Amino acid sequence: RRAFVAEIDPEMYAEYERVRRSTRDGIAICLLSEEAGKEVCSGCFVCVPAYIAEKVHAKKELVHCENCSRILR
Repeated sequence: RRAFVAEIDPEMYAEYERVRRSTRDGIAICLLSEEAGKEVCSGCFVCVPAYIAEKVHAKKELVHCENCSRILR
């Protein structure tokens, strides 16, 4: 784990740890799932707006769920 963490951008890792500590279950990263033709956060199962889903698919920045604040992937 230490070797892997050493390769991650420190700012991204700090953000990951902040989100991980703020959740009850310790899960910081959730997948974007498709349910009934809509994209939902797999952490809270709330529909994600199209503009958020587009940012996630672009993979240019860390994007958070507007409902649960987890990082979307």
